[in-house]
Amino acid sequence: MKRWLLLVTGSSRGLGAALVAKARAAGHTVIGVSRSGGSHALDVKLDLGQPERIQDTLAPLLEAHISPDCHQYALVNNAAMLGPVGVGYDAASVSAHMALNLVAPIMLSRVFARTLAHTDAIKRIVSISSGASTRPIAGWSLYCASKAGLDHFARVMAEEQTDCRRPVQLVNVSPGVIDTGMQAAIRTSSETDFPAVEQFRQMHASGALQSPDAVASKLMAGLSSGRVFAGELLSIDDFARS
Repeated sequence: MKRWLLLVTGSSRGLGAALVAKARAAGHTVIGVSRSGGSHALDVKLDLGQPERIQDTLAPLLEAHISPDCHQYALVNNAAMLGPVGVGYDAASVSAHMALNLVAPIMLSRVFARTLAHTDAIKRIVSISSGASTRPIAGWSLYCASKAGLDHFARVMAEEQTDCRRPVQLVNVSPGVIDTGMQAAIRTSSETDFPAVEQFRQMHASGALQSPDAVASKLMAGLSSGRVFAGELLSIDDFARS
């Protein structure tokens, strides 16, 4: 079996929890990162809203698990927040949102690449994107901006990696609409703050939402691919087929 080491953020619930469970069940080593931590020995309690702690907390843990038997190292930037929704936010809210959604995955990506710079195994950074990264959604200005910023960061970092002897592959994956706690919170929004809220309520009522388990299976399929990624944005189905 080709063994992987995965570093997954937002690992305590939703898509992150489903991905961690599948990867561990398949025999892979997984470092799960979340604010609440977890019961597994490699579950790390870390508030990514304080990205200045990433280097000292995660670099030694990654380094300790470098092994000649590892076929692939992967970072999955999954942790994110939606709010504040609407237009009534203050500077502190903007800073908190960008720290988690943009600064943290940027720092994680740099720490991952730097720590594994001399490793010959496959190295991939998968950032969970959103349709909001490419189209404006009224009431979601911060979320749209942070996801668009992360997409473009990955494209630029992929360009930078072309000059590296042992490059890291980067890919942005748009998972579609998943039945998670974030979606439940979206449905409680007011139409004043989020004019399209009724569309999301109808999607939930009609059973149109994907389960975290189904999306995690597609992520595992994409990570098994022999394709070389270079910062592109793919739908979850395209990623799974690649």
